[in-house]
Amino acid sequence: MNRAAPTSMDSAVAVAPGESTHAQAIREALANARSPKAPVREKAIWYLRGIGVDGMNALLQIVAQEDRNRRKRRHRLLWCAGVYAGIFVLVAVIALQFDVHMPMFLSMFGSMSGVLSGAVLFSQTHRSAIRALSDFDDIRVTGAVVEALQVPDRDMYALASRALCRLLPRLRASDTGILNVEQRAILNRTLSRAAKRRPELALAILAALSQVGDEKALPAVTALAALPRGSRIRQEVVAAAQQCLPLLQQRAIAQETDRHLLRPADNVGREDSLLRAAAPTSADPTGLLLPSAGAPPTAQAVNSPALSDSAEVRPG
Repeated sequence: MNRAAPTSMDSAVAVAPGESTHAQAIREALANARSPKAPVREKAIWYLRGIGVDGMNALLQIVAQEDRNRRKRRHRLLWCAGVYAGIFVLVAVIALQFDVHMPMFLSMFGSMSGVLSGAVLFSQTHRSAIRALSDFDDIRVTGAVVEALQVPDRDMYALASRALCRLLPRLRASDTGILNVEQRAILNRTLSRAAKRRPELALAILAALSQVGDEKALPAVTALAALPRGSRIRQEVVAAAQQCLPLLQQRAIAQETDRHLLRPADNVGREDSLLRAAAPTSADPTGLLLPSAGAPPTAQAVNSPALSDSAEVRPG
């Protein structure tokens, strides 16, 4: 961990209830870390700093659960927002039709918009868990810290930036599973802004993209690498983008080749490519029939051009 662990377990005992599980104790510590009472807050912070690897895994599970809850809440609220917007348009059309003013409705719509936007933000538990994870030097926490870059909070953004400057350069090509699709997209969106305001974060992002980046990072890196000298972007950031760009291009070509190889052939389903039963070798299909069991014993000529003139087969 980045910070020192507590020297005694008194703080952990003070925070964690006697019969609670480890995850419940961590959740309680996350809540106490926001307490207005300084002693309670300090004890919770010391407890979170000394939870070890098992506690880190529990924090990652808490972050994943909070993120799932946030996504569900966002989907529900987007549906409600669509319904609300439809009602607003309908009422607006009616009001314009009858020349009626609706200041009260407009103010209510503005307040509802604030509620909707605030409800999709990160919960306090989510934020506290990310803060606790940012103290770890384990690269497995990188994805959770990346998501903190989209929290509309300057302190959280600064905290996440400092942690990512430490974590992102440690990623290697074998660590592609550390970041999911959304987390990669966050890094791609953050790159241009970080290049202007936080060049150290931009350098860390480029170092990670050179190892685990994909074709979706090409637009942001290409734009950064094409900047001329004298721009507001520091030259080491531009140079890092120029070094990262060929690696991303090679990886994009390899990914496209893999997709092409896995793509089904163009002639699949054509009639001439399907297997069919072989045609009969004899022009006369009746020659393939066998005599009935009750038929009288009669001579049957072998239906073969080579033997028709010289051979005759008699039963039994």
